[in-house]
Amino acid sequence: MMKLSKRQIGIFRQAALHLGVIGLLSLWLISVNTTAAQYLSGINVIVDHIDGEKDLITQGDIKKLVTKELPNDIMSQAIVRIDLKMIEDLLRSDTRIYQAEVYVDAKYQLIVDVVQRRPVMRVMNQQGDQYYVDQAGHYIRQVPSRASRVVVITGYVESYGSDKDLAKLPRLKTAYDVTSEIGKDPVIKALIESIHFEKNGRIILTPKVGNEKIIIDHIDELAEKLADLKDFYRQLARTNGWDKYDEINISYKNQVVVRNYKKP
Repeated sequence: MMKLSKRQIGIFRQAALHLGVIGLLSLWLISVNTTAAQYLSGINVIVDHIDGEKDLITQGDIKKLVTKELPNDIMSQAIVRIDLKMIEDLLRSDTRIYQAEVYVDAKYQLIVDVVQRRPVMRVMNQQGDQYYVDQAGHYIRQVPSRASRVVVITGYVESYGSDKDLAKLPRLKTAYDVTSEIGKDPVIKALIESIHFEKNGRIILTPKVGNEKIIIDHIDELAEKLADLKDFYRQLARTNGWDKYDEINISYKNQVVVRNYKKP
């Protein structure tokens, strides 16, 4: 029996490896061509839901976007003719959607995986505009019957849109900064219902419990001022002093000024 040299063994091993790679590539190409010639078996929409809130965009909304607003019915096209990137771009153009990934799985289903934007405030300004702003400061269009329970911003704040820059809208940026600071403390977050901007720029916070106005003339050292407010409300809770005051002013750090305009 002829004994092979190390060099010959090495050549045989390389040849076998190459044949294996070619075989795998051939199988892959056959699989790709077979998939490309297939039609979709269905559409599976996955939505990253917002905990404790209504979805701003539903599975039905997304499926409608995919099936109704594209040039052709994708269910009647071969998979190879479906432009997955175009579908992703279409979905990402909706201001309610943060990220979208679209692909075809092994069962020939079109998988549409969507991450929603998370609203942190809802704006209802003096001009009648209504919209949301998400946690990154991006615009989200208002959707009828899909209200999200977030801080409401009212009064004299600017209009906003996906074509605008939050940093160039000073009052809206202030509203976003105040809302973000409120969201850092669960007690304050549970306390504040809305933020109103008066024409002169004064900020009025409205609590969920009670009728008093909480006034902030400027937001310097806001975290400390909100901490003062929380301590003040703790004192009210201990003394059963709810609805005792009409106005609570926290414009200055380490100072809570209260007024009572009610008749004794």
